[in-house]
Amino acid sequence: MSEVEPFEIEAKDPQSTLVSVLQSPIWGALLLVISGMALGISFLHPDYWSLAWLGMIGTVLSLCLYTHAPWLIVGLILGGFAQHWIGFPWTFEAVYRFGGSHWDLWTTAGMWTLINLFGMLLPERLPLIIMVCIRQRHKIPLWLWFPLAWWLGEILTFHTSGLVVSAFLYSQWQFSLMLKSVGHLGWELSLVLSLAVCACLAQALAQRSGRHAAVAAAYFAVLWLLPALPNGHQALKNVAAVHMNEFAERPQEIPAGVNLLVWPEALVKGRWRIDEGPGNGVRMRLPLSSANAYHIFGRETLTSQRTRQNSLLALAPDGEVLIARAKQFLFPGGERPYFGLQLGTRDLFVPGQRSPVMDINGQRVIALLCYEEFDRYLVRQGKAEGADLISVSAMEHSVGSSPEAASQFLGIAVLIAVENGLPLVRSSFKGVAALIAPDGEILAMTQPKTSGILTLP
Repeated sequence: MSEVEPFEIEAKDPQSTLVSVLQSPIWGALLLVISGMALGISFLHPDYWSLAWLGMIGTVLSLCLYTHAPWLIVGLILGGFAQHWIGFPWTFEAVYRFGGSHWDLWTTAGMWTLINLFGMLLPERLPLIIMVCIRQRHKIPLWLWFPLAWWLGEILTFHTSGLVVSAFLYSQWQFSLMLKSVGHLGWELSLVLSLAVCACLAQALAQRSGRHAAVAAAYFAVLWLLPALPNGHQALKNVAAVHMNEFAERPQEIPAGVNLLVWPEALVKGRWRIDEGPGNGVRMRLPLSSANAYHIFGRETLTSQRTRQNSLLALAPDGEVLIARAKQFLFPGGERPYFGLQLGTRDLFVPGQRSPVMDINGQRVIALLCYEEFDRYLVRQGKAEGADLISVSAMEHSVGSSPEAASQFLGIAVLIAVENGLPLVRSSFKGVAALIAPDGEILAMTQPKTSGILTLP
């Protein structure tokens, strides 16, 4: 597909003031900022998913019409800040809470800026910035380099900070065609193809090209023709999720028929010594007893080498520890150092090493701890080991009562289930608990900051 010609530095018609103004590189930066705002708004509510496409199309349009690298770089950075400030308002409060809830406004704002700049914005947009600096980029088809650059940016963000909340597909969890794409084609191919379509639509606007628009229309037609995703959720039939607003508000009774109860992250702190792996007869006092219910319970542990871990324990109905696994994907600065830095108010953990899969009462469960929701590679490992259920034990105290955060983390859980074709149970402290089918259907869910036990209707 041919590239659109960028604006010339000088107006082709000196008499045309409008053309001269539009050729100013400042407009390229402004379009990138507006596009970043649209991307941010798309994350605020699941019904706004279409704005993510408009934001991406606007981003591509600016990159193909304007060539002034400094202004494009300014636009990419300011657009990234606009996206994160608008789309994830809860991160400001999260930074304040992670600082021990004692920073003043300016300290919190400064830390928020640094975390966004170095933890999310620069890793995400660095490949785009590099391409903007390459003078010969217009010789490479835009529909090829833009999707690959954005994809590489998401990978770079994951492998540096892991803060991939703004991944494009996370805005699409209520768009049925994209769910079908992720379920049938996988995450990477769905991302690259959808961004290539955004590039085609941008070129269709710039060139008034029906050919580019036809390519985009064909893409959506193919997605529409894909078969429906499987909805089998039998593995959730006897599973329940605990949701709590306060530590003192633990449920008092397990509903009849529940064979597996999933608890939130780190409900018990302290120095209980146990290593990863089989429990070898060790027993723990159950948080809530039942003759038939097994538990996935989150608590801090101490290894035989006296190192701290954030762990999940699989408990039998009599309290026997069947297996323990520690959190592998730790939060940067809070649970692990980030480029040698850490928050003085937080204790560090040693990452776990064992498989995420737990064998519990005949089920093979991919048991994830909170931040591990972002580690799609860990979930894939569990799927390859024959797991038939995903569980998430979350702790969302730091995001407060934000409805945007609740919606966004629910969407992340939906996409985990769809990508791997497995049902998912999510428990949470102060956040949303949910039971999700493999096709992304939310079978049952709670509101944030509520307490109880969630089961299938």
